[in-house]
Parts: sequence; C-alpha cells; structure tokens
Amino acid sequence: MGSTVKWPGKLNPEARRDATKWYEFHNDQGHNTTDCIALRLEVAALLKRGHLRDLLTDKGKNTISQKGPKQPSPPPREPTPKGFCSRISGGLEISGASYSLAKRHAKTNNHEIQSVHPVSRSYSHQVIQFEDDEPVTLAIPYHDALVLSLQIANILVNRVFVDRGSSANILFLKAVKAMGLEEANINRRPTLLVGFNSEQKYTIGEIIIPIYAGGVNKQIVFSVIDCPSLYNVILGHPWIHDMRAVPSTFHQTIRFPTKWVVREIKGDPKASRDCYKNAFKSKGNSL
Repeated sequence: MGSTVKWPGKLNPEARRDATKWYEFHNDQGHNTTDCIALRLEVAALLKRGHLRDLLTDKGKNTISQKGPKQPSPPPREPTPKGFCSRISGGLEISGASYSLAKRHAKTNNHEIQSVHPVSRSYSHQVIQFEDDEPVTLAIPYHDALVLSLQIANILVNRVFVDRGSSANILFLKAVKAMGLEEANINRRPTLLVGFNSEQKYTIGEIIIPIYAGGVNKQIVFSVIDCPSLYNVILGHPWIHDMRAVPSTFHQTIRFPTKWVVREIKGDPKASRDCYKNAFKSKGNSL
C-alpha cells in the first residue's frame, strides 16, 4: 500500500531484542509479526479510513458496519386517537381569537444584540420552503386563517387555530371538558391575557399535555381560559417555535423539520370559513 501506510521508523540498534524472532512490519528482530502492537494500531487506523475492508471476514465486516454512523430509527406510527373533540361555541364574542401575554420580556436592552444558537443541529441540513407555483386547491381569492386538526392528549381535536400573533398557547375550558381531561390537572395560577382590542381576561391556570404532529410528540404548556371561542385551541409562538415550524396561510399548510424529513400538515379551509361565518351568528348558537 506504499505511502498509504504509516511505516515505522528505525528501532534503537542498542535495544536488547530476541534474535530468534522476526517481524516484517519493522523489518527487524525482537518479536513475531502477530504480536506487533504497532502493526495492530496501523491496521485499525487503515480500516477506519476505509482500507483493507475487502480482506475482512464476514464477522469483521459486520463489526465494522455496526460501528459506522447510525441511521435514525423510522418515525413512530401515528397513535390511534381515543376520542374526537369538535365541541365549540359560536357567537359575536370572539374573545379568544388573538390573545397575547401581558407580561413581556422586561428591561430589554434595545442596544444589545445577542446571538441565538439552536440547542440541537440535527435538522441543520433541512430546508423548509414554499414555492410560488405549488398547487393550491382552494377557491381564490381567499384569506382563510390556518386551522388544523391535531392529536392533543390522544384526542383528535379539530378547529385548532395556528396564530402567529399569539404569544401563548390557549386551551378553552369547554374543550378541556369535551376532551375528558381532568380539571384537577390544571395548575391554578391565573395569568392576565390581553387581546388586540385591549380586552383583558385572566386564565384559570396552566395545563401540560402532549401534542402529536407528524411523528413529533411534545409536551406543551397551555393557558386554560373560560370564555366563548370559535376555536377549541390556539397555538401561538411557543408551539410554533418549539416545532421550528413555518406556517403559510396562503398555502394552507404548516411545515416543520423532523429527524427524518420535513413534514407538513394541511389546513382545513372549510373549518376556517365556518369559524368566520359563525362569528356573525347570535351568541347562543353553537357549532
């Protein structure tokens, strides 16, 4: 293999060696070739660089392949929902359509710029994009909000509003009851929420429940609120950022990276339009 191999240098001629033994790697006396530690180390280094593998036994080739880069396990199968939640109240009072937390990052230094580095770079080579010529099978023109159906706490919940203008994840109390969740699991720590029209509302507290989306299962903190809403759930900045998701209302799609591929979830334009239509119905009606 010529210069590919790191051949050993000359041994100390004054060193006492066994003249009855010969090892070819050093081309000298002292020990047998099979006992040469330097040779073993060099062979291991060559194997690591991809050489000599055709000389290995089947067992040796299998051992080398197992030490190679591990492929990610296949995505988990989508769990079967234990129930379905579609209960929703309608009316003119759309209190939950666009909330944001009242408490902002206090004492922010506008002159200080900080670099934010992702905790994990396992998705660094995935590109999320939307093409201009992607087929959009919707009646145009439209200005529908992005409304999805997602598995939340193992329940298939529809009318989940993805709101980039909300800095909180909202779960409405009627949805909590319809999903069969125990109200005892709500951490009774009220938080003030303020809507775009400066309407103020205190939450009941917080609850942590899982959301399954495209093979990704995350524990999400929700603010629970008791008021009429056209939606069962509002997913705001916390969930969108945690998923590294990119929503597009024009394409009625949200896309996010996983350790396998970029996944996407399609919106439900009909549900979005139903919510919009029922915003003008009387307060006592329900969908």
